[in-house]
Amino acid sequence: NLLAKSYHLKQHAHNPNVIQGWLQAICACKPLPKIPAGLLKHLAKHYNAWHLAIPLLVHFAESYPEETQWYDALSELYG
Repeated sequence: NLLAKSYHLKQHAHNPNVIQGWLQAICACKPLPKIPAGLLKHLAKHYNAWHLAIPLLVHFAESYPEETQWYDALSELYG
């Protein structure tokens, strides 16, 4: 997965960084591509992208309410 590559760590302290740019582009897609909750949680925490990841997680939790991964990731980010 492109978003999980280790070379993005070089920019984790920059604002905006590459991950934030990718997540902004993903947010503009219709329909939204389904991204694993664990990956979104990781990107939110390590790349200061919580403001982009949380709305995506909420959308996926509403779209796939039977999948608990979305709620778990949201509870960790809000907790």
